[in-house]
Amino acid sequence: MTSWDSLVQICEKFIPDSHDLEDNPSLISYMLDILETVNLKPHACKILTNSSLAEDLEYTIQMNIAVHPFLPLLPADSSARYKCDVENVIRSHWKKSNDRDPHYYADMFVVHAEKL
Repeated sequence: MTSWDSLVQICEKFIPDSHDLEDNPSLISYMLDILETVNLKPHACKILTNSSLAEDLEYTIQMNIAVHPFLPLLPADSSARYKCDVENVIRSHWKKSNDRDPHYYADMFVVHAEKL
């Protein structure tokens, strides 16, 4: 979608460094570095993988659009075009993924820490 190339820098600001980390040890190391940087001593640092069902395509589309943090930054005409493109990408992915397996997975950090 080359029409959105001008927004790449804005979009990338909202992607955390942990996005490309694929294994739990790397994610834990990432979080421990953050805790150390802010002078917190971890007592627990775990990763929970949450499985979500997305059985309703239209609901999935609306939820994805609702959580895009940069959408309010776009002019109205660009926002409408962007929403349309997001819908098309999700519909395309839905058709290709695991025989329409509605499960999506998200990793969450669970941290218990105290100030040093």
